[in-house]
Amino acid sequence: MRPLKESAMRATAHLILLFFLLLSTQFCAVAGDNFLVLHPCLFPTHMRIVFSVTKEMVRVRKTVMIREGKAIKILTSPQRGHKVTTIRHDTEQGLQFPYLGPNHEEFVLNMNNSDGGVPYVSRGENGIFLMPTDLLWDYGLGYDFPLHIRPDGPLLLYRAQCDALLGNRALMRRLRATKFDVAVIDLVYNECGLALAHELGLPVVGFWASSPAGLEIETTTIPMPAGNLMGHDKDFCTKIKILCHPRSATVPLYMSAYGDEMTFFQRLHNLGIRVLTYILLKAHYYMTDYINR
Repeated sequence: MRPLKESAMRATAHLILLFFLLLSTQFCAVAGDNFLVLHPCLFPTHMRIVFSVTKEMVRVRKTVMIREGKAIKILTSPQRGHKVTTIRHDTEQGLQFPYLGPNHEEFVLNMNNSDGGVPYVSRGENGIFLMPTDLLWDYGLGYDFPLHIRPDGPLLLYRAQCDALLGNRALMRRLRATKFDVAVIDLVYNECGLALAHELGLPVVGFWASSPAGLEIETTTIPMPAGNLMGHDKDFCTKIKILCHPRSATVPLYMSAYGDEMTFFQRLHNLGIRVLTYILLKAHYYMTDYINR
C-alpha cells in the first residue's frame, strides 16, 4: 500500500505544481505589453518581416512535463505573451497571415479610389496599391526618375492612404479606447502612422528595412554624431545634422551605386545628392503635416 500511496502523493504534487505553472503563465501573458504595429500601403515584404517578429511577441510560455525513469523534467519555452494589434493595407498579392491566437488582432485597410483619381491605386472603393514595376525597372536608378512620376501622384496616394487610416472613425474610436504601450511603425511613407502614434501619446519604435544612409532614416533620431564639418556649433548641427555629419560625404547614399572608396568629385556628388534629398524630405514633411491636420 505504501508505494501506491507515495505514487498518489507524487502525482498530486505534480498536478499542483503544473497548476501553478499554468497560472503563472496566464498571469504573465496578461501582464505583457500592448503593441500597435502600423504599416503604410507599400511593400508586403516589410509586412512579412514585422509579422515574423509579431509571432514571437505574442507567443506565451508552454510547459511540458517529461518523465525520465523516476524523475520528471519540466520544460518551458520562452515566455513573452505580449498583445499586438497590426494595422496594414491590402496588397495586390492578396497577402494573408495565419491566425496567431487571442493576443493578436489585425485590421486590413483599403483606399477609396472610386473615381480613379488616385494614381498607382486600383479603381474602386476597396482600392489597393499597385507597384509601378515598369517605371521602377526602367528609370529607378536614373537621375530623371522624378520626371516620369505624376507631379501630384505621391501626395494623392498619401492622402488616400491616410484617409483609410485616420478617416476610419470606427477604427479610430477603438484605438483610442485601447491602452497601448508602444507603437512599431514602418517609417517609409508612413507619416500618418507617426501622426496617429503622436495623437495616442505613444513612444515610437521605427522599422527600417534598408541601408541607414539616406531618405527618411536620416531625419529620425538614428545616432549621427555631430561634427564640425561646416564650422557650426552643436545647436546648428542638432537641427541640420545632415550637413554636420562628418561622414556625409564619405558614406555612400542609398542607391547611389558608390562604394566605400570614392574620388573627391564622387564624394562631392554624394554630399550634394544627400543635401538635395534632405531638402526634398523637408518639403515632403511640410506637405504631409498639412494633410494630417
